[in-house]
Amino acid sequence: MKRKKIGRNLKLVVAQNWKDIFPDKIEKRNVIDLLAGIDPDILLLIVCAINQSFIAGESFEMKLIDSLSDLEKIKYRYEISKILNCLNKRNSNINETKCIFNVKANNLLIKKIVENYNYLKDKSNSEFESFPFIQAYLIFNSEVYPTIKFMDDIPEKYFKSLAQFIITTKTIDFDFVYHQLFIFVRLRSLFEYLCRNYSGFLQRFEDKHNINGLDKYIFDQLFLLNYLDDKNYISLDPKNSKEIRIKEYCEELCINSLFNKQKIELKYYPLLKDIDNDNGYFVLNKAYLFLNFYHKIKYKVFQFLTEEYKAFNSYNDFSSEYAEKGSEEILFRNLIQLSLKNKYYKVIFNEKNKSLIDCLIINNKHIFIFEFKDYESINKLDTIYDYKEVERIIEKNFVKKKGISQLISMMNKLKINSDFKEIIARKNIKPHTIEIYPVIVVSNSFYNIPSLEHYLSLKMMEKLSVIDLGVKKVHNLTMIDLNSLVELTYYNNQFDLVKCLKEYALKKKKFNENVALPNYPSFRESFIKADIVKNGDFLTQFLKLTNFENTEDIKSMPDDFFKRKKR
Repeated sequence: MKRKKIGRNLKLVVAQNWKDIFPDKIEKRNVIDLLAGIDPDILLLIVCAINQSFIAGESFEMKLIDSLSDLEKIKYRYEISKILNCLNKRNSNINETKCIFNVKANNLLIKKIVENYNYLKDKSNSEFESFPFIQAYLIFNSEVYPTIKFMDDIPEKYFKSLAQFIITTKTIDFDFVYHQLFIFVRLRSLFEYLCRNYSGFLQRFEDKHNINGLDKYIFDQLFLLNYLDDKNYISLDPKNSKEIRIKEYCEELCINSLFNKQKIELKYYPLLKDIDNDNGYFVLNKAYLFLNFYHKIKYKVFQFLTEEYKAFNSYNDFSSEYAEKGSEEILFRNLIQLSLKNKYYKVIFNEKNKSLIDCLIINNKHIFIFEFKDYESINKLDTIYDYKEVERIIEKNFVKKKGISQLISMMNKLKINSDFKEIIARKNIKPHTIEIYPVIVVSNSFYNIPSLEHYLSLKMMEKLSVIDLGVKKVHNLTMIDLNSLVELTYYNNQFDLVKCLKEYALKKKKFNENVALPNYPSFRESFIKADIVKNGDFLTQFLKLTNFENTEDIKSMPDDFFKRKKR
């Protein structure tokens, strides 16, 4: 099940399964049995065509049904009629659209086809029928989205926000595409952390991997993303010598090498080589392709550190240290600074006591408290339907001892914080006039889900209801992810984080949850503008903050290198 925004209500896109359409008809064959007969290469091309239909916003269901042979349309006329009736049926109580093909099932079906490639190849028949693909997909949807009544036990107060969060987590990890610029500044921060903490790292790393300049190394790989066309296809020119390394990189990402292997991970192999074009590649998952750049280089760095510096026992140990010394102290702080337009804001970062808040911004009587969380996505959330288990994960990561608890703890400590007391005394600010804006910033966009923000805000207000802070007001919680902060700052030269947080607080105050499917406010969507003026200085400013010179590689970079991402 997916969700789309429409006014105050959400529009649901509901994936149909076999039982939804044929409740009285038992299909004993499994997905692979139904697909047997269709060449696996053709199956993968069909899946790629479905992916392209998602980008174009087209219905592939109708396109595939229309393409059936006259013989199949007669043979399966009953099934086709039932499918069409189901897809066209509307629920008068909620705004929904029904579909068969969907992003999550598409990704998992690729995995199943690849793992059974040889079997399907042996069973392939040039006279195959196409309709069994639709049957198999309906059966597969039953596996991907099991019919579980997971919402019955959710307390009424949290029902709408938590139920919406549980549904959203089933698909978001498959279709959120990070922006190229965010990938770049994330890598820049990674290398800045390495240069600060490991003597001689940059020179040794460049020598080891035959790199002629760090920025050129990053750009050469990121430039692949600009070869993507509107149909999620990459086509290279064999006569262009500059594209040789890009082709080598594409070959490393091709899933073709894993045919018939078990337990494959699509996120590491998001391309499919075009068997009819040696220089062509289908993108199986755009989100994974973009994310792969960062994690591939980060893992290469980890391997280098273990070999050359004997630094870490595991990748998790490396990631944990970088989360604190890199993501927070470099990436998070630099982006906060670049998102502020008023030089008179008082910005305080936590330099000494790690138990304190990560950032404090003072704008007269308006106090902004930030807590930063560098979490990778919790993959199992896309399969958990038990409300209590989901609640336990949220409590562990964002409420108990972390996130909300840290924000409230800092609110309590403000009145005894010497720096804070000195500032408000100098500005003659009375505590009872102060308004506090609590903000959680997450590194992973997986967690920046409006329904989660609303749920955590309810939890925060519950805790604050029994505490006397002695201030005028504590506003509702705001959640921001770093990718959105980069886009907002880069694509709008008028963007100011403090002003936008104030405006967003007013918007949330007016929000009414009392509708069937609430369209919860989103900080990102509130300030992404269509008529924008790009902040051309953003990249130069960020590079200065990461202590690298503005090299010729940066200067020669095309103006449209970081393309605006379609959403």
